[in-house]
Amino acid sequence: MIDINKLLKYPYLIDISKENNIHLTSIIILTYNQLKYTKLCIESIRKFTYKNRYELIVVDNNSTDGTVSWLKEQDDIKLILNNENYGVAKGWNQGIEISKGENILLLNNDVIVTPNWLYNLDSCLWSTSEIGAVSCLSNHVSNKQRIEVGYSDITSMLDFASEFNIQDSRKYESRDKLIGFCLLIKREVINKVGLLDEQFFPGNFEDDDYCFRIILSGYKVLLCRDTFVHHYGSASFNKNSSYANIMETNKVKFESKWDINITDVHFNLSYLSLVPEKENLKVLGNIPLMKTMKLLLLIIIQMKKQQIG
Repeated sequence: MIDINKLLKYPYLIDISKENNIHLTSIIILTYNQLKYTKLCIESIRKFTYKNRYELIVVDNNSTDGTVSWLKEQDDIKLILNNENYGVAKGWNQGIEISKGENILLLNNDVIVTPNWLYNLDSCLWSTSEIGAVSCLSNHVSNKQRIEVGYSDITSMLDFASEFNIQDSRKYESRDKLIGFCLLIKREVINKVGLLDEQFFPGNFEDDDYCFRIILSGYKVLLCRDTFVHHYGSASFNKNSSYANIMETNKVKFESKWDINITDVHFNLSYLSLVPEKENLKVLGNIPLMKTMKLLLLIIIQMKKQQIG
């Protein structure tokens, strides 16, 4: 599947009639080695995205495999070079801080975007004022955002996506959370909610936490079931990263921050619609929630336990 020539040679003519309907989007990509995936990701953006409707920001977390040299050669990238691996949340935040778009798109570097991807996501995000963030389907993702696919190479994948990615508002689905591999967020939401919580190092649960905060701020998060992108999956977490240990560590941080036990109460973020909006929701990991907010959350958790019982 890693054949950049098939991507570059794929016959595709972008529909310029839709260009003015898309909000300016700041696409932020984090890199930590894995240059072969980064090249595919960026070339797919260039091929399948309206040139005048996005800016491309790459934050590199101290890659050592030639990624930095290649990125420096690209003239359409805003580049941030870190001298150490700051992790996912801090990297996203660095990109957000220099971005200019009405939308912020957090994109993993091991994603290949597809025809109509951004048009569809943008259409969903701005379909109503109450929507704060949206994501899409893929071949390799959790949270029931995964679908079965039958393709075997990039050409057949793009053929599949071209037929699949037909904008259809009937396929929008309200969710409790979205996985952050391809997450489109309104800037107004980020201005209200704040930046991502950097305690979830090096990655995992920063997206759960952010969806939590978006919903608490009064917005909805939606899954666009009319949009598919290819995802290789956790390319930057190599075998020495102890992925399961990172997941468990950040799960504990998440539960401690929000004073919940995910396993015991099967916590469902849809119940957060019962929580009144608070002005100080720009809360980070080392800042405790207000006592009133904790009380409301405990009440909601108890309601959930009663429903399960």
